[in-house]
Amino acid sequence: MSGLNIISTENKQPLQNKVSAMRQRRIERTAYFEKLWRDNPERFDKLHTSIGRERFERLKMLLQPNIKPDQVACDLACGAGATSLWLCQQGLHVDAVDIASNALQILRKKYPSSSLTTIHDYVPYTTLKDDSYDLLICTDLIAELHPNEYRILFSELARLVKQNGKIICSTPLDFHSEDALQRFIDLAETELEIVEINYAYDKLFIKFSDFLAWPRRVERACRDPQYRKEALKQRQGFSKWMFQLFSHSPFRYLWKAISFLTDPLSKFYDNSDRIRSFFEKITHFLSQENGITHVIILAIRRAIPNTDPKTVPHDVQERKGKKTVWE
Repeated sequence: MSGLNIISTENKQPLQNKVSAMRQRRIERTAYFEKLWRDNPERFDKLHTSIGRERFERLKMLLQPNIKPDQVACDLACGAGATSLWLCQQGLHVDAVDIASNALQILRKKYPSSSLTTIHDYVPYTTLKDDSYDLLICTDLIAELHPNEYRILFSELARLVKQNGKIICSTPLDFHSEDALQRFIDLAETELEIVEINYAYDKLFIKFSDFLAWPRRVERACRDPQYRKEALKQRQGFSKWMFQLFSHSPFRYLWKAISFLTDPLSKFYDNSDRIRSFFEKITHFLSQENGITHVIILAIRRAIPNTDPKTVPHDVQERKGKKTVWE
């Protein structure tokens, strides 16, 4: 489970290099997600795990008081479309945007309604118009972006939402990373004014889930060198040493036998709302802020206090110009 880790806000590449890198990332990310949606679309269903369902309920809790029928909403990186469909059911007109055309094709078949429009586009460099939406939703996307795109994302959110519109943005947090929550908030506040924040405390639940999934992951690493290489990149210290030691091919059948026993338990555990709720209460009591694993913010576009072109800095004057601030 990915989480927001290191936030970089510096980008000193020449403009030509940045444009070239942006195009290359778009090509690579499009191909990557198209393949995932073609091979295993079920993995994007946020409601198939206890954590996913809990995050969706918290999202709806923030949305409910801030929506009205006939509003125009945008669900950026809509994925399987659970949020888009729920908003349509509340009477809103929704633009569902995603990088994967396969995802949008599945969504159109699931909900062929005039209130839902699917748009194939790349976030954060979208082709959507300024000041278009009463409600803008971007859930759990930022951790998937390149660090150079973090600030551009929030500039894009501010560009797309109407002056009095609302923005919902969420991200999982890497609880191994220092001050990930504060850095996410500081980043959001470069362009947004946060109105409300909602947290999840699933540190213990995720740790035990990783423990149960360990045999399956090591077994896969034993037979898949590329997966092993990527898994080692994500680890450090003792955890990396252990994974490296036991992910050699002679151990494959041992881990396969163990995972035969642990996989059913892991599946039951990950799908149990009751177990997750129990662990969340313990984490909240014991760890407080250190146990936060996911955050959702409700925000509005930050107002520009002075609009006199003679006194407003040049880069601020251009904030509403498409993607000019952080490039």
